[in-house]
Amino acid sequence: QMLQKNIHYNMLSEKIIPLSAALSGKNSILTVNADISHGYTSFKLKQQKFGVQIETITLKDVVEKFDINDAVLKLDCEGCEYDVILGSDKDTLLKFQTILIEFHNGYENIQNKLEEFGFKIIKLVPLNPTKGYLLVEKINQQIWYNLSYFGFPNASVKVEGT
Repeated sequence: QMLQKNIHYNMLSEKIIPLSAALSGKNSILTVNADISHGYTSFKLKQQKFGVQIETITLKDVVEKFDINDAVLKLDCEGCEYDVILGSDKDTLLKFQTILIEFHNGYENIQNKLEEFGFKIIKLVPLNPTKGYLLVEKINQQIWYNLSYFGFPNASVKVEGT
């Protein structure tokens, strides 16, 4: 309810669609402890005995539900970045031109996966040995231009970006 009020008061109803779910590397229902009074700074979603049940959804679910393409992804999910990125397939990740990730337990495995799928590191901002920010962008973009718009019928050219 607080989120809905905040969206309304800031006149962002046309731009923000809240989802009552947790982003994860797989779809499931988890029972989690809703008491965060002890101040988590990083956590990994895991089944607990007591708490509230929440649905976990994947990045692919979000991409498909909202027809995302050529977007920017910002992940600041207090530890779930590993499940989200490592649990995503190539087609899902390539829906994003740029990805900014706050990481909490190192970045090498995330970097390896993203580089394998055609991304390159643009900026790495370490805050300490295990925490920081990672900015990546897609490389080797292949853009085909239809040259008939420029007076060359049945002609096209491929431009590769960096």
